[in-house]
Amino acid sequence: ALRNYIPKELQVAVYSQKIKRFQNVIIASATNGEEYQIEALNLRNEEELKIYLDKLDKRIENWRTLTRTFIKDDINSPSSTNQKV
Repeated sequence: ALRNYIPKELQVAVYSQKIKRFQNVIIASATNGEEYQIEALNLRNEEELKIYLDKLDKRIENWRTLTRTFIKDDINSPSSTNQKV
């Protein structure tokens, strides 16, 4: 298996990077259209935000609706308290 050839430290670094990228997608989705989106994504200005969102649009077609999907799934789950967010 591949994990036998890649040092554990490198595996952790790659996994950490993937988690951070996914977390940033969730943050972008949750703050979409909000004035604090630049700060939430730790960007410097509108230009960086535009570049980031353009790249995100190319990588993940439905990123803007991601958090709505999470909320919908949570509301419909059997363990949900049926409280709307």
